[in-house]
Amino acid sequence: VRLPIVLGPDDYTRRLLFHIEHAASGEAIGLPDPDAEISFVHAEEAAEFLEWAGQVQFEGPVNACSVGTISVREIMGLIQQEIGRSAPLQTSAAPEHMSPFGIPGDWTMDHAKAAAAGFSFWELKEWMPKLIAELSADL
Repeated sequence: VRLPIVLGPDDYTRRLLFHIEHAASGEAIGLPDPDAEISFVHAEEAAEFLEWAGQVQFEGPVNACSVGTISVREIMGLIQQEIGRSAPLQTSAAPEHMSPFGIPGDWTMDHAKAAAAGFSFWELKEWMPKLIAELSADL
């Protein structure tokens, strides 16, 4: 099983929270390509998939990611909708201000094999705003 970046309310890496905190403070975020499309999976969705995958037969690798992709620019727009503030995006910054989602180009996955086998993936653009709201509530 191959998973993309896993996000959830208990993400010890604080990758999404990094962006929310930078938006709250107005601190610039560095990343090579703010419009690069990225696949994600919610932690609960990944757990559901792994439980399901243990009950079906696969041959070879299988990808598990939410339906759809999103860019950091779009994520920052969702954060701005939630907290009313955003952070400037720039191509470089001090290491501590570089986005953990800072990739030089698209990084997406295709979950067609798992979907064809019967797993229903979540819609990224439905759960991402909810997760941003949940994480922002603690600011």
